[in-house]
Amino acid sequence: MGVSGSVTAKFNEVAKIVSNIVKHPEPPAWPMYKTRLRNQADFYSLFAAVAAISKNGAIENSPISLAERLKSFIESVEHEDLRNANNQATIYFTAARSNSNDTGSRRSRIRIIRDVLMDRSE
Repeated sequence: MGVSGSVTAKFNEVAKIVSNIVKHPEPPAWPMYKTRLRNQADFYSLFAAVAAISKNGAIENSPISLAERLKSFIESVEHEDLRNANNQATIYFTAARSNSNDTGSRRSRIRIIRDVLMDRSE
């Protein structure tokens, strides 16, 4: 498989993982597609975080547990009271709202989503 084929295979692998995450929990419990993850910067952050995790090996957690962690975090980001009580949610929200294309903001969002998916604390 050439470089192009391996890049395509990796992209498809990450896309499949992301798809499995966002379809859990199944609607109507919490339709993830109706959250801020529908925004380009937020979706890119999720996609890049999954790619970074899978680069170091397979993601070991089930899509359901990943979705539950992501759901909890996104709820914190989207609700001001919860966000104010969660430093990472505050940092993520700020990075997503101001200069979302800035390299530093992008890296910050990806790192935070990666840590959420890997169940790492600050």
